[in-house]
Amino acid sequence: KAVECNPRHGKAWRNLSFYYFDKEKNPEDALTAMEKALEFKGDDPRLLLEYEQLLKNTNASIEQRLAVYDRYPELLKERDDCYLDRLTMISQTGDFKGAIDLAAAKRFHIYEGGEGKLTKQHAWMYVLYGNRLAAQGKTEEAESAYRNGTIVPKSYGEAKTFFNQEAHLYYYLGMLKEKMGETKAAQNAYENASEYKATVSEISLFRALALRKLGKNEEAEQVLDEMIAAGENSVINKDMRSYYGVGSPSPMPFENDIVKQNLKSGNILQAYAYLGKNRMEKADACILEAKKQDPNDFLIYVYDLIKDTLN
Repeated sequence: KAVECNPRHGKAWRNLSFYYFDKEKNPEDALTAMEKALEFKGDDPRLLLEYEQLLKNTNASIEQRLAVYDRYPELLKERDDCYLDRLTMISQTGDFKGAIDLAAAKRFHIYEGGEGKLTKQHAWMYVLYGNRLAAQGKTEEAESAYRNGTIVPKSYGEAKTFFNQEAHLYYYLGMLKEKMGETKAAQNAYENASEYKATVSEISLFRALALRKLGKNEEAEQVLDEMIAAGENSVINKDMRSYYGVGSPSPMPFENDIVKQNLKSGNILQAYAYLGKNRMEKADACILEAKKQDPNDFLIYVYDLIKDTLN
């Protein structure tokens, strides 16, 4: 009724977009409605976030989504979450250094519920950049990258805590030092990587690998088995949301499909665990299942880059 009365009512078109996607399961009409919302309410930065979220959840390519950000540079400046999303996708184009420089150029204002997203991306960018430098034989630059990944700039707006997961940074640093013949430095790095951080995640893989390097094979297997169990639980209970309380994530726009989210996260976690067990066929099968839910997920991109770098 609202758009019948006023076809240029941007917020009404925005609301229709959510209705079409969430209730009618009609992504085509949802995209059309959100594009009209931006056309008629193009000064609202929130609409840029929601349009990008809609594109993401209709499997638009990284290139398509980056082009949208390029069309709305002024709105992009107003949204830290959009800025982080953009530099994450720039990482996925292989421009790790460019993404790192973009992160360093901005002062972020972390909102409640957004804690840890930027610092986690920060660490992964430096891991991938360091791995590329190491593969090119640039040993000193690679070491600097891994070490810089453990430093959280003040401009990020949040402090580093005990729970920051850095096992991947220290594991690859240990591998680098091992290749350089610096046994003691390698062991120190592996010990840092093996520290218990409570939360089970894809980064637990590197804790397990570090434990194995330290000769703690039984403990390493326990970590990998815990990852598999957590991933299987997400898949088996795919229609169940996590406990509502502190730490329970609120869904992003257009991501209310809990089955899709649980299938993706559960299969990704299992894929990383099976990498650690060197069960490559099983790992690839799990990541293929995750790709069916979201082919452009960052952790799926990372999986393809790291699976041949772990030993």
